[in-house]
Amino acid sequence: MPKVKKVLFVLSIYKPNMGGVETSVESYCREYNKRGIKTVVLTKQFPDSLANYAIYDNTSVFRIPKPDTDEEYRDFFNKIIENDELHADIIHVVGVRRPLPLFALLLARKLHIPCMMTFVGGDVAEGPIWEEHKIDSVQSIAQADGYSAYSESIADDARRVANVQRDIPVIKTGLDLDKIATISPHKTATPYILSARRLVYDKGLDILIKAFAQVASKHPELKLLIAGEGEEEENLKNLTDKLGLSSAVEFLGTIPLEHLYAYMKGAVAHICPSRSEGGGNVNIEASACGCIPIGANIGGISEYIKDNETGLLFESENADDLAQKIIKTLNKPETNDRMIKNGLLFADSFSIEAQADKYITMYEELSCKNKFIPWSDLTKEFADVIES
Repeated sequence: MPKVKKVLFVLSIYKPNMGGVETSVESYCREYNKRGIKTVVLTKQFPDSLANYAIYDNTSVFRIPKPDTDEEYRDFFNKIIENDELHADIIHVVGVRRPLPLFALLLARKLHIPCMMTFVGGDVAEGPIWEEHKIDSVQSIAQADGYSAYSESIADDARRVANVQRDIPVIKTGLDLDKIATISPHKTATPYILSARRLVYDKGLDILIKAFAQVASKHPELKLLIAGEGEEEENLKNLTDKLGLSSAVEFLGTIPLEHLYAYMKGAVAHICPSRSEGGGNVNIEASACGCIPIGANIGGISEYIKDNETGLLFESENADDLAQKIIKTLNKPETNDRMIKNGLLFADSFSIEAQADKYITMYEELSCKNKFIPWSDLTKEFADVIES
């Protein structure tokens, strides 16, 4: 494949939504633009109050409502095929949540360009989200031209759940270390621990709040700050009230990335109490900010936290063990200094420059495979259009 001059990223949600995938793609767009590679993003219109077009840091972002009916699928398909601004040298799908892998593959075949797919974690987790239109996801993934994953654990899930038979290189999430270096720490009169999570069940914030109740009984000066929004917010606030922690726990809502890094730099530790997690970009972000990451020993988190070297791992769903690990960071400053130093060195290997080099090399080694192979009446209809 000739040198890549334009990349189309396709992912389920993007800015102003905040999350590990969104932050990672934003960093890649910025890095590619620095190198003279134009970037475009195609994403779902979520929430539906967002405009269908925006520009962030010279990257055009197109948002299209999620289709459910066949007619909505046709409308989605036509909008993508007819949009010349989505034409690129390669299409890079980040997270294989339906329906975008299907449309990315269709557009790639129409343009005769490669389509690669990156598995990020929850996208290949068994459950209702995966089961919804599962055949579209499995068939689309099978016809991609190349793959990568954010961790070995995610790659294993892709082989098991999505039945991927080919090689899945692991390319970790990229960090804009230069940007992180410019951020000043958040200053406060009282020490605090931080957790930046979507407030949903799988992220395990209820486990953290229960653990914090034990910690607060021994360290009443400590505060817990929770950044993020989600469907579990009311339940988590009710749990906080029930445990008598209202004055010690603050819900920050969604905050800009720069503010998150400032909070990380001022925190004693960042907690990732997830019930499932592909790797957790937030864990390595914490290390890059000189903040000790504490995470559940599940999924790919152990690939982003080296236990007792760059941070601490606790037994998944075990609030007692988590409480002990938090208390350990409060009582052993000399150990903290060692983990912080090691964490900063470890984070260097996640630099956006190094990860971008790996992706660009992959792009230029990929070639567009055979024509699109339909598996339903609707996809046969789409195949007829792209071959006409």
